[in-house]
Amino acid sequence: MKDRRYIKIIRNRIILLTAFLILVCISFSTSYSNFIYKSSNHRAVEMLVNKLDYEFKINNVYTNEISIKPGNIILNTELTSLNEVETKYKLSYLNNSGISIFYLNEAPSGSILPNESKKIKLFVSNTSDKLIKIKFDVASGYSNNPLEDVKVKEGYSEITNTLLVGTNVNYSPVNSNDKYVVEKELSGYNKDQNVIKKSSKWKLLNVLDDGSINIISEQPITIDNKNNLLYLSGSNGYNNGVYLLNDICNKLYGSYNASARNLAIEDIESNLSKLWDYKTYYNPQTNNGYIKYEINTYTPKQYLNKLSKSEPGELITEEPYTKEEFLEINVDYWTHEMEYSNFNGTYYDIFMNPKYNTWLSSRYVNAFDSYALFGLFNIYDNTVSGNILYSSIGDTFTNGNAIRPVVNISSAIYMDKDTIKIK
Repeated sequence: MKDRRYIKIIRNRIILLTAFLILVCISFSTSYSNFIYKSSNHRAVEMLVNKLDYEFKINNVYTNEISIKPGNIILNTELTSLNEVETKYKLSYLNNSGISIFYLNEAPSGSILPNESKKIKLFVSNTSDKLIKIKFDVASGYSNNPLEDVKVKEGYSEITNTLLVGTNVNYSPVNSNDKYVVEKELSGYNKDQNVIKKSSKWKLLNVLDDGSINIISEQPITIDNKNNLLYLSGSNGYNNGVYLLNDICNKLYGSYNASARNLAIEDIESNLSKLWDYKTYYNPQTNNGYIKYEINTYTPKQYLNKLSKSEPGELITEEPYTKEEFLEINVDYWTHEMEYSNFNGTYYDIFMNPKYNTWLSSRYVNAFDSYALFGLFNIYDNTVSGNILYSSIGDTFTNGNAIRPVVNISSAIYMDKDTIKIK
């Protein structure tokens, strides 16, 4: 009798424990469902195989939902297969007319190995004027299925567009000036120069970490309808050239919500292949890049301000140069006839072989045995080079090139056919 009572107590405890475990599992499943995806999209012959499971993160958080403010944001997502077989997948999101989503630089292959994790960068653009919640989903199938057989859920859109360097961008400058006068006292040239706004096609140059995009004119732009070039000369050409080039581009090609500048040497250097080091092409005659002069020490005033190569500085109008007791310089000039392999991706096609020789809004200084040269970088044909404007001997040089506007846009964007459009 005692044994029966004991058995009954044990049985009741087992029942209670089982019920508790079921409740825990239900609760756990409810919380875990935010970032575990199950798919049954496979062929009839595979129906005996368990559903496919995936783990999903957004910015290192286990979730498939995120709220996006108006504008652009970059999301770092991660998809992990929890399956023991290779599978196919498509990433999708709940339909919303105010949302555009792009893969950034490279679309994933659509295939994932057992227990593999894939980091996927997404560029998300909210074209509305309100906060929007995005919900992602993973559709999947087994590896012997064609990827096109993998179907996304009803009411969801597959992410198919990719933001690629060189993509056409539909951009028209608004709220900007139609004309810019470059005064001879600032440029060092022998007369004022009138620069007019001209129509241009535009290409995607890069995407910044803050979600804004840089676009670039398809070709360098001359300053008027006669295709005249912009001339800089002497110490003031060196002093004010960077400021003037950037200001021209901003005033003529910027917009209310988009700032513009001229192409700079850093745009070139930051997109070079890591296998090629431009610094090896610095002038080899100097000792670790430094050289000191006690004669021929005429120096543009802007050089003494120790600005970075592409920092505009303040405009200099009077006493544009000085004769120093001694002159110590650090060579920061390089030149090279470029090849496609020197660049990452398609940047060679964007930068090299321009229709017109092109100013870069970046100063340089080069050194020789008894004198130094001061100038601005430029691009001609397929070569990164520079134009001399002043020497430490006191000589003046005059050179002309086209401008190359780069516009930074933070507005939301969307894709229409093969063209990026700005809201």
